[in-house]
Amino acid sequence: MIYGQMTTEHGIPLLTKTMNGNTSDVEYNQLAVKMAADLFKSFGNASGVYIADSKLMTGDNLHLMMSDEVKIRFISRVPANFDKRLEERIVTKSYHEEAAWEYIGVLAENETEGACEYWIQQWKEDVHGYPMNLVCVKSSAGMQRVSRKVSKLTERMQDGIKDLEKKVFACRADAEKDFARFSKSQKNCLHILEPEYQETKHTNRGRGRPAKNAEPPKTRSEWRVQVIDKGIDADAYSRFVQAEEAFVLATNDCEMDGRTVLEQYKGQMVVENEFRALKEPALVKAVFLKKPERVQALMFIVSVSLLVRALIQYRLRRGVKELTGERPRVGRNGGKLQDNPTYNFLSDELRYINFIRTSKNACELLTPNEKALEQTKTLMRLLGYELEEILN
Repeated sequence: MIYGQMTTEHGIPLLTKTMNGNTSDVEYNQLAVKMAADLFKSFGNASGVYIADSKLMTGDNLHLMMSDEVKIRFISRVPANFDKRLEERIVTKSYHEEAAWEYIGVLAENETEGACEYWIQQWKEDVHGYPMNLVCVKSSAGMQRVSRKVSKLTERMQDGIKDLEKKVFACRADAEKDFARFSKSQKNCLHILEPEYQETKHTNRGRGRPAKNAEPPKTRSEWRVQVIDKGIDADAYSRFVQAEEAFVLATNDCEMDGRTVLEQYKGQMVVENEFRALKEPALVKAVFLKKPERVQALMFIVSVSLLVRALIQYRLRRGVKELTGERPRVGRNGGKLQDNPTYNFLSDELRYINFIRTSKNACELLTPNEKALEQTKTLMRLLGYELEEILN
């Protein structure tokens, strides 16, 4: 099945749709755009922004989103092959203007050691005939990724050269053929490699002194390939660095500043977090239902469950943000409560808390110890409830 979901920036589901598993990405994205437009209209909110990954960016979807029928604001990543390699052109232009990068730092609310840092450049261009705001983003994570990948590519190249230079060939043609195979396997190599073919001749002489009328000894040739490393190809390295370090975001809101575009795009991780919960084997692994209506019914129940889960997490985080003074020590292992506690955290901390009904209108709470009771009261208070009210 295909399961589509739209959420708020806090991860609260607003709309879900279950479809046949044969539904193509193009078909779903066009449907999703129309659903997003209907959603914005139902809220009477013209300032809503639809944020999606790079599969949204096709010529047909762009025309649809800019049409009078739909007309919604969007933010999406530009795919590599979109509009005559638009991403590559914008990235190349940005690196040519090296001094124009704007450092915006860490986007996380609480900066931690090693947190990803960002630099941006903003461009305005017409895309498929529409004015578009294009933000080229360079990240420290991308820079680290370049270093790791260059090391792996170099190691792979060196191992390939060692294997090639060990081989012995009967003729030069075989040696050339194997070097061509080696070159093809190193298509992402950043070094300029040239072959040097070396011939060694061996003469087979019999034992003792040869007879007067004996045939001359036979000579055979052996060929080897020695690979000469001419160093790194500057152009290839530059293209590689740009492709790994940077990406481009597009939005039809030409007034939005680059930092806001990036912040809003990075916020789509809340949807991925919802799907991580959905894909847990304990929740949905295999569906043995014979009718589409039953699958729809099951996924409706799952959708409501995800909604309740998201609302609980939202209320818990809101309660934490509204705290003043020192954080209570009700986190994991008695530590201080973190900024963005998750539903899983709450579920884990309350897994040993139970209550039993003692009469028609009374319940009794069962806790392992007094510390667990205080933790439960604090967490319930952050959710907006008093424990006694729940029990009563």
